[in-house]
Amino acid sequence: MAAPSGSTLVQPTTGQVAAVTGQETGGIVPFIRGSGLGRYKFYDKSGLTLTTNTQDLGPIPVKAYDYMRSLVVTVETTSPGGGTAVTTVEDGPFNLLQNIKVEQPNGQTMFQVSSGYSCAMIHKYGGYAGYNDPRTLPGFQYTTGAGVAPSVKFAFRIPFELNIRDALGSLPNKDANAPFNLYLTLNTLANVFGGSPTSPTLRVQVWLEAWDQPPSTLDGQDVETTPPAMNTLQRWTEQPIAINSGQFDAQLKRLGNYIRLLVPIYRVTTRSAGDGDWPDPMQIVLDEDTKDNISKDEWLRDIYEKWGYGGVGTTADAAMGHDNGVFPYDYAHEWDGRVGHETGDLYLPTIESEAYILRGSWGADGTVTMLVNEVLPAGDIFISN
Repeated sequence: MAAPSGSTLVQPTTGQVAAVTGQETGGIVPFIRGSGLGRYKFYDKSGLTLTTNTQDLGPIPVKAYDYMRSLVVTVETTSPGGGTAVTTVEDGPFNLLQNIKVEQPNGQTMFQVSSGYSCAMIHKYGGYAGYNDPRTLPGFQYTTGAGVAPSVKFAFRIPFELNIRDALGSLPNKDANAPFNLYLTLNTLANVFGGSPTSPTLRVQVWLEAWDQPPSTLDGQDVETTPPAMNTLQRWTEQPIAINSGQFDAQLKRLGNYIRLLVPIYRVTTRSAGDGDWPDPMQIVLDEDTKDNISKDEWLRDIYEKWGYGGVGTTADAAMGHDNGVFPYDYAHEWDGRVGHETGDLYLPTIESEAYILRGSWGADGTVTMLVNEVLPAGDIFISN
């Protein structure tokens, strides 16, 4: 299995030369010590309502500021809706947003998923913060019921930085004339609330999380003025895979980079049906070489041990619970056993000709929405480990 050759991210500014990467050596101050963290709101749209049609909110130019770590999207009700016997939907409230995409200044896609629910799963399982379940964030709401005014409040992160430990994956974002662009779409009312609701009034906001540009020297020592292996790209995309009941191979496509994390979401009409029909056991197969053979119980134990979700007393699709139909598989837990606490040494190198397969006996026809997290290196991404 050969290591991927990597990929080049188009840099928004010209004439920059990346500084030496890696840990502090020879008196060089690491980037994160020389820099500082900040958050900057660049989009705020109020007075939005859900209708019978979807509504595009983009493109939204991302604020240009030094080195981009991530984007944080928040949605909240400013005035509740109405209706009787309003009900929840399975992917709500996160599916209020659809077709989330981030494009590079040259128009190439670096993040793309079809639903805010996929964004919520990336936030939950990606390991980008200390506490990651978006249903446990302060103020989370998905309020429905008989005679209850429907309302929502939620947030999710679109990540680019791989690990705050060294800022690997943070991207140069200095040119306001060549911005990254964010795309968001409001879903229809019926897809977010069941029953006969009227829409709440909504506010959507987006923040940039970023590093400052460090000085060239600090206390007389040279400073790493760019993140390590600058222009290393973390990419999240979706691959829909049609599943046939019985023994079946669900195969990934478009390999050729390092794989960090996979989040398959299995639906048999609903995710809850997919949860019951998940193969038991499941084999992870790479070019007909079985790399893992996992019973469903073992998979659920992995989810608890690596992420802390689904323990005794939790409820599926609720705060800190296992998500119906969602069975993440990672290559990013080597630091202390928790996903996101990583050095990169477990990243799986792939080549385009390889076949990566989830093999098992599926309980019913359905669809796997495969969230694929790749790392596209720009230089030696392991030198700082």
